[in-house]
Amino acid sequence: MMADVNSVRSAFGRDQVERVANLTVALIAIVATLPLMALIALAIKCESAGPIITCSERFARGRRYVSLTFRTTFVFRPHSQGFFLESAYRQKTWVGQLLWHTRMENLPQLFNVARGDMSCFGPRPDRPFFLD
Repeated sequence: MMADVNSVRSAFGRDQVERVANLTVALIAIVATLPLMALIALAIKCESAGPIITCSERFARGRRYVSLTFRTTFVFRPHSQGFFLESAYRQKTWVGQLLWHTRMENLPQLFNVARGDMSCFGPRPDRPFFLD
């Protein structure tokens, strides 16, 4: 049995085995959580105006990419005098608090894993701001 594993690793290489494992896990998880993600998207849209998904730039595997997450905060528009209400700018919505406490705001990152931007098994990606 051990020889079979070693022959697979040598035939495909470690990166290809990891990619197949990531893709398999991501696709199974996406299919399993798709109804839940649809309910979360509906709850976010019904609770407050703004996008359902937020994007943030990340750095992993030697390149930058856009990481997807569910929006957990209110979206505030500029005030008529041209400034934001800073005290309320980052308030979490009720749905956002629930998502944050259960870590379900990261479910859209499964699509990043399926695209090959992230890995289920690798290190956590960094924000480019901290690398510069």
